[in-house]
Amino acid sequence: MKVKTLIVVALQDEFEPSNLVEGSAITYTGVGKVNAAMKLTKVLSENQIEKVINYGTAGGSNERQIGKLFGISRVCERDMDTQPLGTVKYQTPGEDHVWIETSNHNARTTLGTGDSFAEPNEDYDLVDMEAYALAKVCNHFGVPFYCYKYV
Repeated sequence: MKVKTLIVVALQDEFEPSNLVEGSAITYTGVGKVNAAMKLTKVLSENQIEKVINYGTAGGSNERQIGKLFGISRVCERDMDTQPLGTVKYQTPGEDHVWIETSNHNARTTLGTGDSFAEPNEDYDLVDMEAYALAKVCNHFGVPFYCYKYV
């Protein structure tokens, strides 16, 4: 199947399309990095997808963010802390990056992904539970990744 745009969302409650654009499809991954990575890997390996758009909810740290949609510029793996092995915080051993840049070139909001509820900190503006895994899978397959989070 050739799908121009794949919309990826963790839960149906986060995005219920009333009318998808022709040539697009939606996939619900379930909550968390493992579920997200497994589901998107399966879909990308079985289909020709031109781009992936991730929509979902995120946690913010101030009331000005509540009710707003943010384009995400880059994501990190906030659960990863292997500094005793000589890495920097959020860096996976054996990899040379901490952040994965999205295809949202005009976005300015950063996102920390982890499998627990957390508060944003000085390193990232918002928190979620899937985006880093989705971005990493898209990078592996060479598919542009766009990310939008609603606080």
